[in-house]
Amino acid sequence: MQKREPDQPSSPAHLIKEQRIETFHFSGPIPMPEMLEAYENILPGLAERIVRMSEISLDLAVDQGEHRQRLEWAVTNANIRARYVSLVCGLIIVLALVGAAIAMVFHGQSAFALAALFATIGPIIGTYYRVMGIQREELARKRALVDQGRNIPARKTQNK
Repeated sequence: MQKREPDQPSSPAHLIKEQRIETFHFSGPIPMPEMLEAYENILPGLAERIVRMSEISLDLAVDQGEHRQRLEWAVTNANIRARYVSLVCGLIIVLALVGAAIAMVFHGQSAFALAALFATIGPIIGTYYRVMGIQREELARKRALVDQGRNIPARKTQNK
C-alpha cells in the first residue's frame, strides 16, 4: 500500500467545494409570470386560482378602506354634533347667569351681580386659553412628527 502525501493535488485538502444559492423575491399579490407558468405546469388551474385569490384579497382591501372612511365620517359628525350641543348648553348657562346678575342689580344686590358675572366669564376665558394651549401643543407635536418623517430639523414654535 502506498502512502499519499497531504500536499498532493488529489488530497481532500485541495478539493474546492462550490455552493450556489439562488433566491427569488417578488412583491405584490401575484407572482411573476414565470412562476405562474410553473405553478400551472405542476397543477393545471392553479395559476387561475392564485389570480382569483389575489382579486378577492384586493376587493376585501377596498371594502375595508371604504368601511374605515364611513367610520371616520361617522365619528367626525358625532364630534361636530357633540361640540355643537355643548356650545348650546354653555350658551344657555351663560345667558341664565347673566340674566340672574341683571336681576340682582335690579334688586339692589350689585356686589352679588358682579360676583355672578365674574363667576360666569372667568371660567369661559380660562377654558378658552386652556383649549388654545392644548391645540398649540398638539399642532407643535404633529409638526415635529411630520418633520421627523421628512428628516427635517424640528421647527421652533413661537408662542403669541
